[in-house]
Amino acid sequence: MKVVVEIKEDLEETTVHILTKEYNEDIKKLEKQLNAYPQLQEIKGYLLEKECFLNLDDVLFFETEGRDIVAHTIDKVYQVKYKLYELEQLLPDFYVRVSKSAIVNVKNIYAINRDLVRNGMVEFKGSHKNVSISRTYYKNFQYVLERKRK
Repeated sequence: MKVVVEIKEDLEETTVHILTKEYNEDIKKLEKQLNAYPQLQEIKGYLLEKECFLNLDDVLFFETEGRDIVAHTIDKVYQVKYKLYELEQLLPDFYVRVSKSAIVNVKNIYAINRDLVRNGMVEFKGSHKNVSISRTYYKNFQYVLERKRK
């Protein structure tokens, strides 16, 4: 894939053009990400019978809890109506998958405890909550963390 960026100072709004030979799954995925990126700043969560709108900066992590997906903030846990793979596509790039069952917000990481076999445990700012990082996802997690925390 080739990426070309042109800067035109007289534009009022950024426009992305995708030139492709065929409209395939990769292009659909890219289009979906581009369309979702500027709009997705909050996500709908449910706390008992109440529908809440969570700012994505306030969410520490998403994880599976039984058959449900939940969003953890510092002091609450909200049920969300997405699957983890859907969240991976929709969430901004400061979120990263760390295991089969969790996606974390790298902006809210306080510390990472590592063991000798390259597993880790993420701790969050202002919270006692933590999440395990599996070996499978560790390398990508490190890459995103280094890129986003600069």
